[in-house]
Amino acid sequence: MAYKRRNIAITADSEGVVRYPTNYCRGGGGENFAVVQPNQSEESAREKGQRHGQHGEGEVVPPLPADNVENQQQKGQPIDYVKMNAKIHYAEKSPVKEKRDPTRPPPNYQKGVVPKYLQEIKKTNHNKSEDPKRGAGESLPAGHILLSDSDRLDHLRLIRQSYAELVQQLNNLPVRSDSLRARTRRAEIEKELDRLERGIKLFSRDKLYVKVDA
Repeated sequence: MAYKRRNIAITADSEGVVRYPTNYCRGGGGENFAVVQPNQSEESAREKGQRHGQHGEGEVVPPLPADNVENQQQKGQPIDYVKMNAKIHYAEKSPVKEKRDPTRPPPNYQKGVVPKYLQEIKKTNHNKSEDPKRGAGESLPAGHILLSDSDRLDHLRLIRQSYAELVQQLNNLPVRSDSLRARTRRAEIEKELDRLERGIKLFSRDKLYVKVDA
């Protein structure tokens, strides 16, 4: 087996992979070798390595810009392959997509057209408003009439006013007084407050049916 340094290929009689320097590493300096597979001629492997420019074992680097290489060779400067490869990789990146402005309407927006979800909400609210009127006559108990909202709210306002006055009277009673008169008055006020609380719950309903006198 014979070995020579740098510009002379390394050959071997036994089977295996043999590497030799290529023009790519000769120009920039480096320990890069072309791969010689078994049963492959040295000349064909050298041509393949010079054509593709192999970096390491079996790894192909991208082609370098010819104009930059020639300019650097004419100026006598060392060729910076890492910088050139970085430029090539940067140029191959896909452009960044522009973000849509959230303050602007979407592309499929149609001016003057009500969105579908608003139409569905309006339809649902309309159906809900019609259902009580439609079922009022069907669910009306016998011998009763439906009290109007204005009358119901007037009664509710009067009941709450009476409730507030009784609470004020209860608070004005002397706490330390334990006479029969004070205890009787306190019991009457508490009983009236319970009655007014039931009236507030009754007149707070959405529908209130009142029995018609015979």
